Amino acid sequence: MNEGPLQGLADRLNETADTVELDAVDVQLLKALAQDSRASLKSLAQSVGLSSPSISERITRLTSLGVIKRFSVDIDWARIGYTVSSYVSISVKSGFDRDQVFRRLLDLPSIESVSIVTGGRDFLVQMRTAGFDDLRRILAQELWTIEGVDNTETQMAIYYQDVEDFAERRLGEIAKHHN
Repeated sequence: MNEGPLQGLADRLNETADTVELDAVDVQLLKALAQDSRASLKSLAQSVGLSSPSISERITRLTSLGVIKRFSVDIDWARIGYTVSSYVSISVKSGFDRDQVFRRLLDLPSIESVSIVTGGRDFLVQMRTAGFDDLRRILAQELWTIEGVDNTETQMAIYYQDVEDFAERRLGEIAKHHN
């Protein structure tokens, strides 16, 4: 196998998940969980017309198949002082192992996500910081010091809005194909 500077990333890109077939009840259940992941089994059962044990089995199956990745809290970072959301495009030095840079980026606590992208850059990183001074410090002391980082371009979001009903809308489209 060729062990060039892109091999580690190529291995990551070849990690494709098998598509899971969902029935109409699975889609209804996912929509209900997307609206309220803390809903009781009883309320979920009522909303999709099954028994609580059946719902429990479906949740377990969807979790084991990786459809449900986790149950989590959606934190409003600005409310606890992390007011700046920024995006950093990163280029890696020619010939350098991009997977090594990727792994280092994943270790930085201010980074929310790392995407391998097409075009003139290698990665697009979303960061959350406590302000401009914090962003500058993290760039200079953490991100720019990662061996292999060639150059970066930082864009700060001046407004951020989650699409509140994204999961419901996307699952609604999937449900149309089950009817």
